[in-house]
Order: sequence, then structure tokens, then C-alpha cells
Amino acid sequence: MSQAGLLLLLWDALQHRKTTFGQVLDLSAACGLDGRRVLADHFRGVA
Repeated sequence: MSQAGLLLLLWDALQHRKTTFGQVLDLSAACGLDGRRVLADHFRGVA
């Protein structure tokens, strides 16, 4: 899957309450992002 496709999956996953931290960490890693930072920014409301 392309980088853009993975980023869209990550964004979509963050929209659902049932998404686990592990899923976000895995998708973030696949996108080359630090999952801890993604979660921190998401819950802090950083765009």
C-alpha cells in the first residue's frame, strides 16, 4: 500500500473509539511516524 493510503488508514483509525493504542502504534510505524507522538498530538488536539 502507498504511503498516502497508510496515512489515510491511520487518520481513519484515529476517528474510531474502538481503535486500540497498539493499532495506532503499528499503523504509525508503517507510515514512518512515532506512534507515541501521534497519540500525544491526537489527544492534545494538535493539527
